[in-house]
Amino acid sequence: MAKVNGQIWETRPLEFWDKAQELRAGWEQSAESTEKVVGQGNANWADAFPAITVIEDNPRGSTIAAKDMAFARTARLASEVRGWGRELCGYHGVLWGCQFLGRNQDGTPWNPRRFVSPQPATCDQHTKRGIQCRDFEAVPQWQGDSAVYLGENDFEREAEMVNHRVYNELRVINDIERIFGQKFDEDKMREILGIYNKVAEYRAEIFMLQMNTPAPLSAKDLYSFYTLGGRLKIDPV
Repeated sequence: MAKVNGQIWETRPLEFWDKAQELRAGWEQSAESTEKVVGQGNANWADAFPAITVIEDNPRGSTIAAKDMAFARTARLASEVRGWGRELCGYHGVLWGCQFLGRNQDGTPWNPRRFVSPQPATCDQHTKRGIQCRDFEAVPQWQGDSAVYLGENDFEREAEMVNHRVYNELRVINDIERIFGQKFDEDKMREILGIYNKVAEYRAEIFMLQMNTPAPLSAKDLYSFYTLGGRLKIDPV
């Protein structure tokens, strides 16, 4: 391949960029709909309830900062003056600031959360998401729990860890059914898991391709798309 301005590889715009923007915009509109019960956390099972939309702080906070940095800084300050310092994830601070200010980045009223179910994640402070929401609005909280350990694989131990996680998930599901009067849709859950597994296959393939030099996607591009499908719980097709 001939060099162009010293570059020996081909570059071109992403062909699915417009579709990705459409999917993301649709999710954002749905996420802040006042007609739905809104939960906060990253649990796939929440979509198997007919009137629940899952809100995650990280994608929402990053979107707000990308659209309006001045407002994002105001929201962060609203969090800081209430004791949430700069050791906290900035995206969390932005979204919590919206709650403290009572409005979203576009000026629409903050949509109150009806319950929170923070799940364990790579970043331990994710658990704090539910604590802050619960303390501010006195909403129910169901704390997810997932055991981890260091060292060599122990299949018996891992089996017990899986059982423990299943118990946690079933407990939350049963409580939501009891308190909100909604029936868990098992068929919908199977559909969601099928989509999630397909996304996981694509993700594994992308990770392999990203090991090339140069990588097909820049870090910025990768983080623009990784939330779609797997993180935002939407059908990627």
